Amino acid sequence: MARQKLPSMTYVMTYVVTPAALLTLLVVCCTADVVPEEAQPGWISNTATGFTQAQKKILVDGHNHFRGLAAAGNMERMIWDEELEATAQAAADKCLLRHTSRSFRRLENFHYAGENIHATTAKGFLVDGTVPDWWSEIKNFNLTTNKCTKGKQCGHYTQVMWASSYAVGCGVRFCDPIIGWGTNSGFILFCMYGPGGNIGRRKPFIPGPPCSNCPPEAPYCEEGLCASKAVLPLLDPNMHCQDQRGNHSFLCLNPFFYHNMKPTGDVVCEAIYCSVSESRDRCEPVEVKDGLACGVGKMCREGRCQFDNSGATLNKTADCLFGDQWEVLDWHEGAGRKIPCEIYLNHHGSGVCSSEGVRQLCCQSCAEQREDNNPDCPYGDEHRKWCHEMLDHHGRDWLCSFAPPAYAKTCCGTCGTKHENHVIPKHDSHDDGHRGDDDDDDVHDEEEDDH
Repeated sequence: MARQKLPSMTYVMTYVVTPAALLTLLVVCCTADVVPEEAQPGWISNTATGFTQAQKKILVDGHNHFRGLAAAGNMERMIWDEELEATAQAAADKCLLRHTSRSFRRLENFHYAGENIHATTAKGFLVDGTVPDWWSEIKNFNLTTNKCTKGKQCGHYTQVMWASSYAVGCGVRFCDPIIGWGTNSGFILFCMYGPGGNIGRRKPFIPGPPCSNCPPEAPYCEEGLCASKAVLPLLDPNMHCQDQRGNHSFLCLNPFFYHNMKPTGDVVCEAIYCSVSESRDRCEPVEVKDGLACGVGKMCREGRCQFDNSGATLNKTADCLFGDQWEVLDWHEGAGRKIPCEIYLNHHGSGVCSSEGVRQLCCQSCAEQREDNNPDCPYGDEHRKWCHEMLDHHGRDWLCSFAPPAYAKTCCGTCGTKHENHVIPKHDSHDDGHRGDDDDDDVHDEEEDDH
């Protein structure tokens, strides 16, 4: 193992394997501990075991952005694939800094899946930088000779730019330790590609004007990339609203805007309404595009909600099709700042989901906290801090039995589920009822290649 000290205080460790092994592993560690803002959509925390819809979009858009920069005649547009995602997550869950076997990557829909690996010792990181890091190896690749610069890596770049790889799915896990990297803890991220690239002596793409040499299965040209109508990029309505009405807009879910019908199916494909103010009191219609998600496994086509055969669904439940919004306005501390739903619920407790407005913004996070076996109190205390203060000052009997009934309902987690006669049972002893208040350098591992 060679270790070189760089002026920036970054340490680079490189394992070089013989060309026959078709594998080069680059490990980079940094003494700096610069943590990005946690409120950014691409932020990955050490509790992450997968990606949010916003983060999946960042990864797909990142791939398509760089693929669109190539002067390639046959470059296909990438979409997110759930089978590749599940395979990548299974690989990340092993916490093993090593390529998976080819048999592991023989999938139902892809005979062979390609693979890129990224790892970091950071306590958190922005997923936005992953694809640019891989693409930066372009400086080490010569398309004419189809080879890497001697002693340099380019396999990440060639897989990202492999023209026929039209699907990607990724997984992430915080590992302590990352197996195969000493005692280091940190994140390991796998991306799987279908069909896999870096095959034999083939070049990653055919040079030429954009879409000048599209394959028969992807004859359409979208933003300089070959695309098939069967694999249109699935559009998240929330993201579509943000594209049309700004970063703080979101899909309006109130049936009032949809002729008193739930905003799914053909209703969404006829007209989509997006908020135009942070107070969520104004919604206006915007143009509906083909590819807009309208149901589980469905997308809009020519004004109708039709089954999507690409498998790129946004969510598996009709009640929470579009997942969380990117952020929610937090007035609890008087600051009025916007934070991700997961952080909002962790800070204030799941009881905030009792508010219809919060459930609309934090659909996925609230659904994960809901206790269906307790329908009278599915999210616990509505105002955890206030309930605990009242409990400390007045005791359980007063709060749960003698105070106005609304108090017991608001503090249903502390007081317990109501009986059929709506009387809160008294407790013989006082119990406070508290439930608990609850740099970074990158490491990447190349895909097998002949470069």
